[in-house]
Amino acid sequence: RVVSLAPPDQAASDAACLKLCRAGVLNNAAHASVSSGDKEVVGSPTEVAIFNAGAALLGGLQGVAKLKAEVGLAFEIPFNSDNKWMVTVHASDKLEDSTDPYLCIIKGAPERVLARCALDEESLRHADEALQGLMQQGRRVLCVAQRSIRADEVPADGKFYGTGEADCSFGL
Repeated sequence: RVVSLAPPDQAASDAACLKLCRAGVLNNAAHASVSSGDKEVVGSPTEVAIFNAGAALLGGLQGVAKLKAEVGLAFEIPFNSDNKWMVTVHASDKLEDSTDPYLCIIKGAPERVLARCALDEESLRHADEALQGLMQQGRRVLCVAQRSIRADEVPADGKFYGTGEADCSFGL
């Protein structure tokens, strides 16, 4: 499903938009920094924009801090030019919409992220049309996807590792 951010009063009631915001702040290299008594978000402009958009609907910096404390960060593959995506894995037992132990979030180049999604032809066509429309407007476009990691998919030693698809200890 393609989700766009609407004004906060409309988007706050949209569960899909809230999931997108949650994924955007969890799979993010930006972080809140407290310096000289002022709170600011530090990181690349794109990461900061994603973080701030998500934080606006998740209760601000305090809401993001609470979420991150609840789910932690079990594993991360940082963005790099070879993969063209970033992956994070989080404990999901405290998320009300999950019954599985972990949540995997991937964010990156649309063609790389969509290639890992189980989409039917119509959904893929709809996503591609939306992406093309945004790119024709000169907008920078990233895709975000998430999937649950079932207990039987967790590596036998309980440790996630890898640097990319070829050596990852779990299915992306």
